[in-house]
Amino acid sequence: MRMSHGLQRAFRRAVATAASLVALAMPLHAQGLVGSIVPPYPAGLSEQEGSCIGDKPDQPCEWGIGVLANAAGKKVQIYAASDAKGGGKEARWRVTDVLPYPTLGKGLDLAVAVCRSGGAEDSAILAVVRNAKREFLQATGWVYRLDRTSGKFVKLSPTGIDCINAGLDAD
Repeated sequence: MRMSHGLQRAFRRAVATAASLVALAMPLHAQGLVGSIVPPYPAGLSEQEGSCIGDKPDQPCEWGIGVLANAAGKKVQIYAASDAKGGGKEARWRVTDVLPYPTLGKGLDLAVAVCRSGGAEDSAILAVVRNAKREFLQATGWVYRLDRTSGKFVKLSPTGIDCINAGLDAD
């Protein structure tokens, strides 16, 4: 069956609108994670990287930070979670907060759990850093810290925040 030119345009607009709505719904869908236990993750989302946070030798992973990607592999969300003590071989987390993944311009990366504040190591900090060939990279304007009392991400000033350049030896 052949569509008229006007019907083809309407069909393309409808498809574009549906694709836009799906893209807009992704962050809202991930926001619904707060309070849930993961894994499993909602359909279309998978964890791409993560880090354990803990100060106690007997609880090195009391808290965690994870990065979620959509089915196309694009990183879309960062979540904070407490150990859900689900047992078994696989870690289980109770999600306590969610952030949208930051937009990373050219030469920028997200450092997760390898940062310092005023020279003191703080594995609860995540920050956007500018790549350079040095051991520590200064944080740019996007810096958060997982507050382990509330389970929420708290925005910080980038002043005094730097992060280990994990890719330095890879060059």
